[in-house]
Amino acid sequence: MNNMKHKILMTLVLLMTVASGAWAKEVTIGDPTSTSTDPYLPSYSLYNYSFTQQIYTADEIGMSGTITTLTMWLKNTSSYARNFNVYMKEVSGSIFETNNSWVSLSADDLVGTATINNSVENPTETTITLVTPFEYSGTGNLLICIHDIRGRWSSGLGGVFFETGSNQALYAYRDGSAYDISNPGVNGTLIKKKNVVRLDIEESGLEVTTNKAEGETTFTWATFAMPAFDATAEYELVRDMKVGVNAVMADRVRIQKDNNVFVPVTASEMLPTVTDGIDEQNPAAMTSATDYTLQLQKEGENNSWTDVTELSVGTFRYVVTGVGLYDGVMYTNTFELFQGYEIDVPAGEYVTYYKDEALKVEDENAKLYTITAVSGTTATATELTVAPANTPLLVKNNAAEKKTILLIPTTTDTPDNVEVYSGFKGTLEATTIAASTDEQNNYALNGKQFVWVKDALAVDANKAWLSISSQQTSGAPTINLVFGETTKITTTNLTNLTNGDWYDLNGRKLNGMPTKKGIYMNNGRKVVVK
Repeated sequence: MNNMKHKILMTLVLLMTVASGAWAKEVTIGDPTSTSTDPYLPSYSLYNYSFTQQIYTADEIGMSGTITTLTMWLKNTSSYARNFNVYMKEVSGSIFETNNSWVSLSADDLVGTATINNSVENPTETTITLVTPFEYSGTGNLLICIHDIRGRWSSGLGGVFFETGSNQALYAYRDGSAYDISNPGVNGTLIKKKNVVRLDIEESGLEVTTNKAEGETTFTWATFAMPAFDATAEYELVRDMKVGVNAVMADRVRIQKDNNVFVPVTASEMLPTVTDGIDEQNPAAMTSATDYTLQLQKEGENNSWTDVTELSVGTFRYVVTGVGLYDGVMYTNTFELFQGYEIDVPAGEYVTYYKDEALKVEDENAKLYTITAVSGTTATATELTVAPANTPLLVKNNAAEKKTILLIPTTTDTPDNVEVYSGFKGTLEATTIAASTDEQNNYALNGKQFVWVKDALAVDANKAWLSISSQQTSGAPTINLVFGETTKITTTNLTNLTNGDWYDLNGRKLNGMPTKKGIYMNNGRKVVVK
């Protein structure tokens, strides 16, 4: 959680370095105690290479001198360490005018390199000592460029940031090759954010006299003249305000239509909590309207945010504005609103799906099936109204064109009572279907039928396949889908159904009408016993 005061914090720590006769100052721009990180700044690790430029103004830095270190607060949960080349250059502009307003750099602008280790879960102070200290005049603005040349990709890198109100950062990323620092040659993305940084700046000009003898390294006293200066300090007395989103809220919140208006399925998942954090051990809940106001915003193109009053599918956040004793503006974490799981299905074909939630469809052109029996070269597909959780599915598109079908999670509808064929398998994570063997044949869906898997086959998460004994299929190259009628037993037809032989879905004859719940065959049709 972040401090409610949204401002630039500048801390000057004076350290005397007698050997060089210089004062070292720490200039911090932004709030390093924040835990909000941005995946694009200072580098986007989901691609092999990343190139970012950020502008820090002379007013933010507030002095001239030799910059010796650059500190950022970074996390890195990706699979790889990242390799940074760090460049600095003094520029006249304070913003990037367009998404191609890159500042041309050369090898002379390289000030240091860094390796950002992975397995760092939380934002951690990360200091880069400049191999070539940068002489900053204090009159122009400072451009900091990070060129990530790792050449491998894995998501998880992020840097603590603050909102700027103008386009003071520009980034680009790709897989093919590293960037030409003199002319990246691509359109980047403008962003009204930049990383929180700390600069160690040595200010020269201070004369220091010691009693150190020639050839010695120690001394017992030192004298120097302190520079004279006038300073005016202004401060505000405000309470510490913290904001969070309801603890049960996930990164994704499902919404549904109610009288043609989207509402959250679970209202509490969209309720932010705002507390007075001045007493960290006992934070006090605050009152809406009295202590703060809320405004919902939706993310648009180029990281833009727009005030909204109605919900829709997309990425959202709340703007929290202090009232009365509480001053300032801050933001909740972002969260995604979604209706369900979208899958693309070609016209007249099927795709497999597997999820640990009960699912249904409301599209008149969509049908849900599962496999309830396999015999020889056919698999019996049984239609479902509400698919139980952890049920391998076939999703059918009956339309004449390709469609994106929405699978809707449900906790209020009663799932169908269905006995799924034991060889119809599903996975929640990406996996590999094993190659078929003399004892076991595996089949993957090609849109209209299941085809034999000769070699091991990689499948995405939330997919399903058939794994059948070789004796049952005799090594058939394909398994075709057939559809049987499903009949529920009622008191009106119970007598008729007791006539004729009964079989389970594996073809085994039973001793009379079954009493256990399940699906059986009787007189050539499928019967559900409940």
